[in-house]
Amino acid sequence: MNGSLLERLVNNESGASVVRVVLVIVVLAALILGIVNLAWIVNGYITINGAAREGARVAVVNNESPAVITEINETVKANAGAVQVRDEDIEINYAQEVGGQTEVTASGELDLLISFSPLPKSVSLQGSAVLRQTR
Repeated sequence: MNGSLLERLVNNESGASVVRVVLVIVVLAALILGIVNLAWIVNGYITINGAAREGARVAVVNNESPAVITEINETVKANAGAVQVRDEDIEINYAQEVGGQTEVTASGELDLLISFSPLPKSVSLQGSAVLRQTR
């Protein structure tokens, strides 16, 4: 009787397939969530670069003044989408002469769509654009 009970316990695989399926589902879910977060970060990176480009466009068609700097900051923040940009995170380097390069750099925080304990809740992104000064 002991031999047959031991053989039945060793050869019993009725729950093994369920365990395998659960393990595969956990791994696939982690992969899918990672891909979603990565796509969200890439989208944020493209967005912050586009926002910096729009700010640089405003900078190159206007002369440097406090009103224009405010307009550049508002343009960058309006185009930043889900990336949270503050005024102090926007740097503007005007060209010294016509034909020189004007650069706008914007930094911001992007909250991740899916975050849990080992992952951060947000990531820092930075975008910049350089355009030739026209005026």
